[in-house]
Amino acid sequence: MPENKSPQARKNTLYDVLGVSREAKATDITRAYKRITSQLASETAAPDARLAARAKVAYETLSDPARRDEYDKSLRVAATQRPARRMGALVGGVAVLIAAAAVASMYAARTKEEAASEPLPPEQILALGEQLVSPMQETRISGEIAQIGVAIATAQHEMVTPCHALAAGAQIMVGSGAKAARADMARADVERDICMLRVKDSNDVVAKLRVGEPAPGEKIYTVVRLGPRPTELKEGHVTRPIADAHGGKAYVLVLPGKIPNGSPVLDVRGNLIGIVTSPHAYGEGLTVALAASRISQTVGTEHAAAASAEAAVAAQPRTSNGSVDDDTPAAASAPSNDPRPRNAGETTYRKLDEQRARTLEDEVARQVNGKPPKR
Repeated sequence: MPENKSPQARKNTLYDVLGVSREAKATDITRAYKRITSQLASETAAPDARLAARAKVAYETLSDPARRDEYDKSLRVAATQRPARRMGALVGGVAVLIAAAAVASMYAARTKEEAASEPLPPEQILALGEQLVSPMQETRISGEIAQIGVAIATAQHEMVTPCHALAAGAQIMVGSGAKAARADMARADVERDICMLRVKDSNDVVAKLRVGEPAPGEKIYTVVRLGPRPTELKEGHVTRPIADAHGGKAYVLVLPGKIPNGSPVLDVRGNLIGIVTSPHAYGEGLTVALAASRISQTVGTEHAAAASAEAAVAAQPRTSNGSVDDDTPAAASAPSNDPRPRNAGETTYRKLDEQRARTLEDEVARQVNGKPPKR
């Protein structure tokens, strides 16, 4: 079985992402995925979020017989295209599959599994919540250090939290005490109020997002974890959905006491229904949770954007050793000190980074001036 050479190696198909042949067995696919995740976890710098996303999509697609069969069919169709269009069709097909898989199935719990599983005892819910939740603090430009709630693990090296508590330009730390580590912003989705963070340490236990909506009166739990205090499990119930919730679905809850921003709302089977948002503008005295569907939409958008950028890079002309050929007419015509991107892949990445940088800046401007700055 071919080895996965490098995170920077060219990867045109999901098989290439994992470094396996198209005849690979299910055990080979699982082994390759574990090797990549172990490699990412051992890196001293923040892990390659794009590689992690691609590897997860590749594993979930190729380890499912039905989805693998559909994917193999798409490869065979691409192979029948005219030679001049073959690479574009293949890269485009992979990008579409990755985007669709990221939005449709990434992090989503299956309804049948939810229905078949038994309710968990409260002590097990508490243990699960302790592993999902990490306290957050930020160091602001002024030098002030503030506790801003908690973040929830949604994948290895990935966490989410409501955006509104984060200050533009602040350094975010996740964890407590000696285990606290810097978190980098992967996507700030201000409209849905969901920020996706990239963290160095691997999250061995991640949230399983609930597919269906909770019913009024349904029992829920939240895990309150702040600093050195003992973790608390609080029981409550859902009151009603919020009909006009901005950016997606939200729910009014009944829970005792004050619940920190970002705290998980779990059903009796340990599935994540949503995350608490505080403060909010839905009404004084209400405890409100942003629905799990917002998380899947934000994360799916980020992974689809990363996949699109990777596809643009993969489509660039290559040299004999497999690296991007920068000696194309467009690149050759630009002066050596020209700061403009040298190829389409770089342009895509730059636009992606600019979009991420703008979102929090626009939200701060909106809060201060009533509207974001004109571009």
